[in-house]
Amino acid sequence: MATRNRTGSGTGQLGQIDENMIDMILTRLAPKITDKIENQLEKLNKHFEKMECKINNVVEKLCYIEKMSEANKEEIKSLNSRIEALEQKVKSKTLRMVGIEEEANENLLSKVCNLFNNVLKVTCTQQDISNLYRTKKIENQTKPRAVLVTFTSNIKRNEVYAAKKHLKGTNMFINEDLTTKQYKLLGMAKKKYGNKNVWSLNGRIFARIGTNVKLVEREIATSEGED
Repeated sequence: MATRNRTGSGTGQLGQIDENMIDMILTRLAPKITDKIENQLEKLNKHFEKMECKINNVVEKLCYIEKMSEANKEEIKSLNSRIEALEQKVKSKTLRMVGIEEEANENLLSKVCNLFNNVLKVTCTQQDISNLYRTKKIENQTKPRAVLVTFTSNIKRNEVYAAKKHLKGTNMFINEDLTTKQYKLLGMAKKKYGNKNVWSLNGRIFARIGTNVKLVEREIATSEGED
């Protein structure tokens, strides 16, 4: 019994000593742990500052790229307009003729000149035409292919174009040779104002609205998002 009492008393003292030692150890370690935590927090703060700086640089670069992209869009738009104008200028001496009967081994130059002289009443010789050909055949196409006629001068071209009224009542038509964009705008304008109220002149699209004649290509392009 005496031995058990001593053992129990010794265990209680040891437990008390252990608690005191733990308190002492914690007291000594606390500043070191706090310092380490503060050091880690300081490192993290510096890391986040660097990341924030990099992010800001990326954002600035993205803003610059966006500005340059907008500037390039405007420049590309301007270049496209100039190319469009040049393309239409190249086509300025050419007329597109639709409905001319197509025959095997035909003499197209003679056929076109006869049409100009006898139907349109416009004096035209082979020397007035620099080039002419039928458009490429489309699969399952049953109608005659269109004929593109390029004149040696705008004067003769305009004279023929002005005389197209003589084709009224026939299945033949004479149109200006337009760029792809202008053809599209012409179709949109006809859909909006009616076929009889829309025409092209020197590559520009006009419409008769009531008693007024108006240049409508820009209006049509803007409304259709083509500008």
